[in-house]
Amino acid sequence: MESENLFKEFPPVSTREWKEKIVKDLKGADFEKRLIWHTDEGFSVQPFYRLEDVEQLPSIGPIPPSSSFAKEKQAQGNPWIINEYIPVKEIEEAAKKVKKALLNGAESITFDLDDTLVPDIETLHLLLNEVDLLKTPIHFKTNEPLLLINALSALADEQTLDRSVLKGSLFCDPVSQYSRKGHFAKSKAKDLLLAVDLLKATKEIPYFQTLTLDASLFSNAGATVVTEIAYALSLAIFYLDYLTENGFEVQHLFSKIRFNFAVGSNYFMEISKFRALRYLWAKVAESYGVAGQKAAMTLHATNSVWNKTIYDPYVNMLRTTTETMSAILGGVDEITVLPFDVANSFSGEMGRRVARNQQLILREESYLNKVRDIAAGSYYIENLTQKLMVEAWNVFLETENAGGYLQAFQKGFIQQRIHKESIKKDNDIAQGKRKILGVNLFPNPLEKIEHDLPDSLFAGKQREQVAIETLKPYRGAATLEAARYQSERINHETSAK
Repeated sequence: MESENLFKEFPPVSTREWKEKIVKDLKGADFEKRLIWHTDEGFSVQPFYRLEDVEQLPSIGPIPPSSSFAKEKQAQGNPWIINEYIPVKEIEEAAKKVKKALLNGAESITFDLDDTLVPDIETLHLLLNEVDLLKTPIHFKTNEPLLLINALSALADEQTLDRSVLKGSLFCDPVSQYSRKGHFAKSKAKDLLLAVDLLKATKEIPYFQTLTLDASLFSNAGATVVTEIAYALSLAIFYLDYLTENGFEVQHLFSKIRFNFAVGSNYFMEISKFRALRYLWAKVAESYGVAGQKAAMTLHATNSVWNKTIYDPYVNMLRTTTETMSAILGGVDEITVLPFDVANSFSGEMGRRVARNQQLILREESYLNKVRDIAAGSYYIENLTQKLMVEAWNVFLETENAGGYLQAFQKGFIQQRIHKESIKKDNDIAQGKRKILGVNLFPNPLEKIEHDLPDSLFAGKQREQVAIETLKPYRGAATLEAARYQSERINHETSAK
């Protein structure tokens, strides 16, 4: 065909010739210093890649399958589920938000129940009145997960629904809660036994996942992508080993695990992160003798809080858009976009509406759902994926050699690594090496916060003196924003006198 000979008139150009041309164009500037990117993750990235750089990569090609627990999709594009997060304090008010969300594009709902609410069947009647349980996945955060599962089962029986049609999850991860708080809610034995009880309680609800491993904790505490991947895998291995020791079949466990990751603004790195995760999870599954669709990884992503700002909050829309694109192109199953005003704790109707519409635009106008694993074969992304796999696997093995996730955490091994990485990020922000638009890059001097905000919104990273050091999510911009806010308060008080 004529198209096959389209470029035959152009002579091939070698890698050496490309580099010589670049060096010439630099006009004496150092190639290494100017164009080689030394990442936070500990490896270097070249300014260009060619076919020869990917031909020998073992990971080249489409990513392993995702779980698609709510949609049968594998050979048909790249659909994902649009989720909306709804905190529930007043049940009637939350139910109104659910109805509005579903009418305006949301396809699944995450309910974060206040500690004062009892998740019984009456509560579910009110919350789920407008929800079609046959097609809408529902996710719950509650302090009484067993009570909720029993209520959900009773509700299905009442509506004569086959329990196997229910889709969704529980946010149950006692070990990451321990990592965040420094202690178990009751005790290690009792908290882990809850995971056992939930698996038994959902035996007849196969598509309701009872372990949501909260890997977002690592990213929001300032960890790099390599560390985030490694510790998420180590956390999963901890649960797999514990639960198989308690009599559960490992193939069953893979279908019950859901990963929750934060996605940051390092666009190509985040795409590669999710691709690397799928490859490495397939490797883990293979070691347990699980393969094919049974080994599929269920990935939920939400936007990182670490890089969100209080000042110039509309820039957060840009951040959440590129982050959501990374998650989509990386093959995530379900995505929750945070409202642009999340750092201000406002999250009004406008913020929720924009968050929904961002995903709808990426689907309906950008058609990101039409091509499965669109990044496959990209020389650059395939290289990033491979490097992340190698580096993360090495950190994972170090963690396992330290006794596995829980023992490594109790020894301070995990906290030490994340603290070191977060300190570097903080220093880079303070020195202007790491740019945060609206904070240390192009801040708007005319923007003033006219109303009082709680000090907690400006809290930076804190290392508490507790029995065991914990991982604390924080915002990278918090320290600079706190100084600016306090200066504004002082100036306001002085001018008022």
